Amino acid sequence: MSNLMNNLNSDVPIQNNPKYDKSSYVSTTFSCHVYYPYQFRALRRRLYNGEDDFIESLSRCQQWNALGGKSGVPFKKTLDHRFILKFVKQNEFKMFLDNAQSYFEHMASVLFKNYPSVLVHILGVYQISWIKTNKSQLKNRFVIVMPNLWYSKNITKQFDLKGSLRNRYVEEAEQIKSVKEREKHHHDSVDDDENGVSGLSDNVHQNPKTVMLDKNFIEYMRGFPMTLEDNSKQHLHKAVHNDTLFLCRSDVIDYSLLVGINEENNELVVGIIDYLRTYTWDKAVEEQAKSLGMVIGRQAPTIVRPKNYKQRFREAMERYFMVAPDRKTKRINRPKDKTLTQAVKEILIHC
Repeated sequence: MSNLMNNLNSDVPIQNNPKYDKSSYVSTTFSCHVYYPYQFRALRRRLYNGEDDFIESLSRCQQWNALGGKSGVPFKKTLDHRFILKFVKQNEFKMFLDNAQSYFEHMASVLFKNYPSVLVHILGVYQISWIKTNKSQLKNRFVIVMPNLWYSKNITKQFDLKGSLRNRYVEEAEQIKSVKEREKHHHDSVDDDENGVSGLSDNVHQNPKTVMLDKNFIEYMRGFPMTLEDNSKQHLHKAVHNDTLFLCRSDVIDYSLLVGINEENNELVVGIIDYLRTYTWDKAVEEQAKSLGMVIGRQAPTIVRPKNYKQRFREAMERYFMVAPDRKTKRINRPKDKTLTQAVKEILIHC
């Protein structure tokens, strides 16, 4: 005790314990930029009758390993499985923002004019940023929120259909490779995202269901089209027409029809996804390079101009799905005072 009192009474400087020095702490500031908040709020209220459930769902998410895609971007799924969060690249994020006004106009036609559509809704776009006090790190994540098409559905088979056959087959070995590459990407992201914004779960193998491609679909159907009821086929036909017309006018390419099959209940769930990529100069160069392969007998490239992509996509969906006629199936009669083009547009196409 006497030594302690002597030290207190001395003129020797007392140093702070570095362990408890507040100046050595590094804090992190987070921010979230919400794009088109009023438009998306109106869209969500129209679709879900309120905001509370949406916000509550987003408050708790988990890592989701969506196999089948080639982009390698991470996904998350809300714990209630209702919504999917896709972390996209900045250039794709900007491409959507450039076409956002056209997107809202298309959705207005779908919701208020009852135009058929199978476009998977984008329910919100966000930019999440964070920076440390020492300004050593500045991170940005670009997030797009969509509904989960398989919510409350027992989907046993999944297909991603683009209407192209080039490199559109998934082998079992490729599935294993895809799992390993995605797992590596996830582990690399953990070091960068130690603050939990897009940190990933260690368990990325929770019985993933691989998304198969066009050739797998043809193989699954043994070369035959999938038969649909008359009303379902007509709705799909009109919806694909309307959605691809909107996407073509927006110069969007590389979209696909996500197909889920419930084999137990004989149910089909479909939706157009990945409509973020526009036809830019790099895609034009890619098209030209891959087109050279057609000279030596290779199949046409997946990436083509928007108008050609639209036409190929429509024709492929007509081949993949056909109507199963029954005694209630009506034959379309063309009025004598109208041309065939006018009659088809009036009866089949709502656009």
